Amino acid sequence: MGFDWIGRYKAIVYELIYYSNVSNRMGGMSHEYEGIRLGKVEYQILGYVCIHENDNKILKDISLSLGISQSNISKALKTLIRYDLVSKYKFKNDNKRIILKPTELGKKVFSEITTYDVEPVFKPFFDALENVSEDELAKFEKALGKLSSHWTKFDDAVLEKVED
Repeated sequence: MGFDWIGRYKAIVYELIYYSNVSNRMGGMSHEYEGIRLGKVEYQILGYVCIHENDNKILKDISLSLGISQSNISKALKTLIRYDLVSKYKFKNDNKRIILKPTELGKKVFSEITTYDVEPVFKPFFDALENVSEDELAKFEKALGKLSSHWTKFDDAVLEKVED
């Protein structure tokens, strides 16, 4: 039985496994702001919509970019609309291409949750990457994308990552 497949990447593999397990364990964790409670998926969708506000990304783009099934996006969308955090739009002659736009409240909630809940988690990660060149960072991003894309073959929706 060969274990040499892992080679010099053993530490990285174990860090990815650890991150995945901790992240999954915290999957039920929610973010709250002034009585608005968002789960991880709702927060991620709201963030994508806020960051890409002017890009007219359709629901399928969101699904493909975030790796979230369309059925989970539909469930999360109900919550986001109920809290008036996003609005749905469509092209005049195309009812199937739904576009989400953040409301002013949505932008405020995203900003507040990001500042108090999310930035403190990512800041040490970003600090650790501070001296990494843009080229090295692009290679790291591409490697993570290849790792993530492997798992889509087990997904009924068979997602393909959309490049921004």
